[in-house]
Amino acid sequence: MIQGIATTARQIADMEADLAARRLAGRPTRLAETRIATARQALAHLVDVAHEGGLPAAEIEAAAQGWDAEPEPTTVDDLVVATVTELAAEAGAWVHMVRLRTALPQVPRAALDDVLRRLDRGSRVVIAPESAQWCATADELAAAIRIGGQDKHLVCVE
Repeated sequence: MIQGIATTARQIADMEADLAARRLAGRPTRLAETRIATARQALAHLVDVAHEGGLPAAEIEAAAQGWDAEPEPTTVDDLVVATVTELAAEAGAWVHMVRLRTALPQVPRAALDDVLRRLDRGSRVVIAPESAQWCATADELAAAIRIGGQDKHLVCVE
């Protein structure tokens, strides 16, 4: 029973990741949304049965961990903010633009640049140049975004 709960929870997480990618790519999502809803109902039923069967609540919750978590970001803006937050070593830490671009291969460079400029103007992120460019790698320099006539290599969420 516990294994079934854990497997279903992982399947839901995978389906939600696929749904987020479909939304970003502008592909149809109705079938994916229906599959997720059905899997959530099945998982809720498994959890209920496990509770009724007297299985330890801690084991049940550990197996189902994440199934009712926050939904995946649905806009590119939200995805970028969530990705920067995830990549940062700690809250407010700087992330190299090359790491962000590598983490978001599904977002074309021009689209990501547009989103970053919009987020920077809206104060959702801060974008800054690398002060020690002499020690930056070629990939780090190439990943920079040009804003205000200056290459900027770092991004953080305040």
